[in-house]
Amino acid sequence: MSSQYSPDFIVLGRSGIAFIEVKKKLNSDALWAEQTYFMQTEAYNTTTLPYASYSKNPQRAFFLLIVPDRIYLWCGFPQTSKHSPPDYTIEATEIFKPYFHDTATTQETAHPMTFEWIVKQWLFDLLHSQNTQKQLLHACPELNDSNFFPFLIEADTLEYAVAESA
Repeated sequence: MSSQYSPDFIVLGRSGIAFIEVKKKLNSDALWAEQTYFMQTEAYNTTTLPYASYSKNPQRAFFLLIVPDRIYLWCGFPQTSKHSPPDYTIEATEIFKPYFHDTATTQETAHPMTFEWIVKQWLFDLLHSQNTQKQLLHACPELNDSNFFPFLIEADTLEYAVAESA
C-alpha cells in the first residue's frame, strides 16, 4: 500500500473537504465498504494536510465510496479503526440509471473509467443543475440529512484525478 492516498475526486469548500473514491464493483456490502474505506484512508492524514489548510474549518469532512449500485458515506475525518461502518448507505441504481443510459452502457458493462466519468457528471449536475438537485434530494434525502449536499452546494472547487485503477 502506498503511503499517499489519492482519491478520485476532492471537493474543497469554505467549511471543509470531501474525498470521493469510485470503484466499479457491483453487489458490494457494508463489510467490503468498511475494508475499502480503511485501506483507502490509512494515509488520509498526510493527504489531507495540504487541503485542510485551505478550509477555515477542516473538521467538516466527508468520505464517499461510490459504486454503481450504492453510495457509502462517512461523515467526519476517518477513524483509525478497521471497523468504521458508513454513516449512510444509499441505494444508487436509480440515481445513476440516466447516466448509464446516456453512455449507452449498463452497470454491468461499463468500463471503470466510464463509471468515473458518470460520477463526475453526476457531481457536476449536483453542483450546477437545480433540476438534478431537486430530483436527488427527493430520491436521496440522506445526502441532505448528512449535510453533504449543503456542503457540496457551497463548495469552491471540485478536483478530479485519473485513478490508477478502479
